Amino acid sequence: MRLFETNVRLRPHKRYKPLVKSLVHDGKGAYKKIKEVYKTPFSRNIYLWFFVFCLAIKKGLDPINVRDSEGYNLIADASVISSEMQAFMAIVAIEHSDDINIIKSQGAMIKICNAYASAGFKHIEGLINDGGGKENFEIINKLLKEIMS
Repeated sequence: MRLFETNVRLRPHKRYKPLVKSLVHDGKGAYKKIKEVYKTPFSRNIYLWFFVFCLAIKKGLDPINVRDSEGYNLIADASVISSEMQAFMAIVAIEHSDDINIIKSQGAMIKICNAYASAGFKHIEGLINDGGGKENFEIINKLLKEIMS
């Protein structure tokens, strides 16, 4: 099921841009040293965005709306969002809005999903800042286990 066939604006708050850069490696070179993976565990922006989105849902975080002027384009190509990701995003938007017809509005669904992702970014930022010297990978791995349980 592909709901998003055109450009999609996944727009976290611009205050999280340094966080994104610290968690997503630049992809240069075919081999990443394990030391670098511990600092930047995500290989693509979309994987980080979807991770914090799922984290917010799993933890029941309240969505945080981001005005367009406060956000920045993290990703705009819908082709990198898998059908399974899109289906989950649609389910969340339907549940949040209590309206099945929201799937007719790509913009409305993305706005809801961005709000949850923003809550996830805020949560993870706090954990990393208070990490007590733990590597980013350790913090992400612990959260991933929580999401999967």
